[in-house]
Amino acid sequence: ASCDWSPTTAQRRPEMRTLDLYLTRRFLLCLGLAIIGLLLIAVVIDLTEPTLYVRVTREEEGPLTTTDSATLLASSVSINGDWHDSVWGRPLGLSVGQGWRWTGTHDWDNSINPPGDWSFLACTAEKDCRFNPVYTNEEWIMWRDLNAIGGNGARLVVDGTLKNPKYDSNRRPRSAVCLNADATEMRLYASEGECVACNIGFTPSDFAGFVFEKGCWSGMMLDGGGSTDLVIKGTRVGERPVGEPDERLKYNHLSIVHNYDVDPSCAGVMNGRIC
Repeated sequence: ASCDWSPTTAQRRPEMRTLDLYLTRRFLLCLGLAIIGLLLIAVVIDLTEPTLYVRVTREEEGPLTTTDSATLLASSVSINGDWHDSVWGRPLGLSVGQGWRWTGTHDWDNSINPPGDWSFLACTAEKDCRFNPVYTNEEWIMWRDLNAIGGNGARLVVDGTLKNPKYDSNRRPRSAVCLNADATEMRLYASEGECVACNIGFTPSDFAGFVFEKGCWSGMMLDGGGSTDLVIKGTRVGERPVGEPDERLKYNHLSIVHNYDVDPSCAGVMNGRIC
């Protein structure tokens, strides 16, 4: 038997206002004649909307679960962040929250891997967001990027070109962040998965193909497996892996915060908080 895409009808939740929530289901694996469906969630964020802003947790705001981080920031959407170094107690890659850089974080993971092996997404106060060039060592420029979050350097999609990341071959839950071609739209992706022994979930290359087909122009993988969690309006969506019902503590998260209090002088500006 073969497996192919089978998306459900898109569901929109009016309470999300400027956020559009899409729930799709890919029938990923065929076991005999049985088809196993995995939930995939994509949140599409209009970065030109003045009442929305991008937020990465600061050093003093972690570690927390994704749900607790969303509660702390009163976010509309929060997703798990970068891999982390439990010895040093910090994210592996660059992490900047509201202009505050996490102590000791860089555009690499400080391990045996070469400098530049880690990517990051960075956004200015005006929500001019970008990914750093692949496999380059680029330090954070304080006056330019207000928020930045790291992710694996084996990128999923680069400037409209689908990549084939193979940093592991496991089938696990996955998460990612993407931008469209003109960086006016951000997408946060999360997929369900089960236990490794059950062989249910996504490989990195599978997940790259999924986000690419769903409009990802440039994107990187965030931490996956049992670290994958997406919270929308305070509610975690998707099932946790078998045998690990509780969310993990993560040192940083990527969030979208909805701020109704826009200064009238900032009306029409991409970030209504700063103009």
